Amino acid sequence: MKRLVQQFILINLILAGVLTACSQDAVKKVYTKSDVKLNKFSWSGNVPEKKKVVVVNEYGNITTRSSKQGNIMLSGVIQLVGPDAPEPEVKTFEQSGVLHIEVLYKSDTQDAHGNRIARMDMGVYVPENVSLEIKTSFGDIKAKKHQSNIVASSDSGKIKLASRGTISAQTNSGAISAHVLKWEGERFGPRNKKKQYQLNSQSGEIDIYYDADTLIDIKASSGVQIKSDSPSVKKLIEASSTPVLEITQQESTRLLTAHSGQNTVTIHVKESASSSVSTPSSFEGDVRDLPKTEEWKPGDPIIEMQDGRSDDENSSTDSEQENTKKRGISRKKKDD
Repeated sequence: MKRLVQQFILINLILAGVLTACSQDAVKKVYTKSDVKLNKFSWSGNVPEKKKVVVVNEYGNITTRSSKQGNIMLSGVIQLVGPDAPEPEVKTFEQSGVLHIEVLYKSDTQDAHGNRIARMDMGVYVPENVSLEIKTSFGDIKAKKHQSNIVASSDSGKIKLASRGTISAQTNSGAISAHVLKWEGERFGPRNKKKQYQLNSQSGEIDIYYDADTLIDIKASSGVQIKSDSPSVKKLIEASSTPVLEITQQESTRLLTAHSGQNTVTIHVKESASSSVSTPSSFEGDVRDLPKTEEWKPGDPIIEMQDGRSDDENSSTDSEQENTKKRGISRKKKDD
């Protein structure tokens, strides 16, 4: 009988220990800015033979724009949250005349509770005649004032592209914003052939921007609605009984196809300065009632490309550090 009592007490002690461990594991760790360490990354290389670069970063944002430098440049920030955060590996290699850049992690970038403990946000700078293919998972993709062809895809990140070359964007749930910029000449594709633009989001919004004098054909469809701020485009939308729009222009040099399965497609047409008159407006509300900016949290993106960066190889360091300080995060060198 005494032995049975001892066994019963031992079993209860073991169960108590297991329950204590489980309860401790169930408490989700809340990281603060003091848990964050930032490492800087940079790389430069020659333009590949086929003047094409493929960038894959499944662990953060990718921002890109054209550069006046004659080579390919990468610049990024590696974010480490907590003591167990893994370091990334950035692979660069040329294959069949195409430069490939890929961010890899050997261990999980989220802890047991789903907190993001590691990420890398990257800037990619290429000469004007180099085309890009970019892929992320949850991260956003942004191309500012680009000069060449861009293909972008993301599972859930937002895609915002502005280029003089062709644009292709694909995302499952993210929004797409495409700015069709004017170009000079026929340097981005075969002559006498329309340049193809393709935008597709399963559930995200799509916004298309172009100037009124741009010679472009539009084929847009939506599972919800098509909208526009242009009176002429509104008439075409109202004349259609379904959320499908087709715009055809004589001597068009481009064809843009856009589809959102579960959201709105909006077409923004910028009128020329001679045909549009801006009306002064004023804000009469209380600025205290405006939505507040969401506070930065560990695991959020922390890098934003500076406008002067593409023109000056060394111009961004000071502003980048200043932005980091404003967010209350201390930058530490990688060797610390």
